[in-house]
Amino acid sequence: MSTFFAAQPASMQRWHLDLHSAIRDSHHYMFGVIPTTPKATDVRPLAALLNDANMDATVLSQSPSPTFSWYSANYHDALAATLEMGRVAPLYENDMREYAPLNQTLRTLLTATTLPSALAPMRFYRVTRTLTKHTEQFALSFPSSAKNFTPFQQGECLATDEREQIHAEQDGEVVIFPNAKVPVGHRAGLLATPFRPDTDQPLYVNTTPA
Repeated sequence: MSTFFAAQPASMQRWHLDLHSAIRDSHHYMFGVIPTTPKATDVRPLAALLNDANMDATVLSQSPSPTFSWYSANYHDALAATLEMGRVAPLYENDMREYAPLNQTLRTLLTATTLPSALAPMRFYRVTRTLTKHTEQFALSFPSSAKNFTPFQQGECLATDEREQIHAEQDGEVVIFPNAKVPVGHRAGLLATPFRPDTDQPLYVNTTPA
């Protein structure tokens, strides 16, 4: 990637979509995760592209993560996202008709002078907390088979870790990528809340400048 971007003019807009198929079910069948960057970057063009590709939801992740899209966004100033494209299937058994909207959107990105700008009807979430496994006693308080974007009520216990209990801070808080089997010190899930962006204002992943 570094070699690829080094060969392009510095003024060129850089894009990176890291495509995956999820290993667990999800209340949003296809969704994107946009990583944080050290500088405030308006990600509305990227979010509009995901909406045009019929993604069900976009998640703004506010902390560094060991993902390919985080690397491209932070080290190469790319508009980058990790895309979870439905449920994983054995090789050659995916229904490729599900990816027709993305196929068309990528062709638009490569050939059109005007890109999509609409953000609706896609849903938006902002990561508010990270569930971190601090000890081997860490355990989730809900089934390990829970779908991505499973919602909780305020006060509901989400996980325990030795003597600590982690509770939902507000109604509608959701969990994404829950996994209690990660090594100690690693991320065991993301907690996020839904929000509706103001389409007339820049959309920042990290913070909104004053």
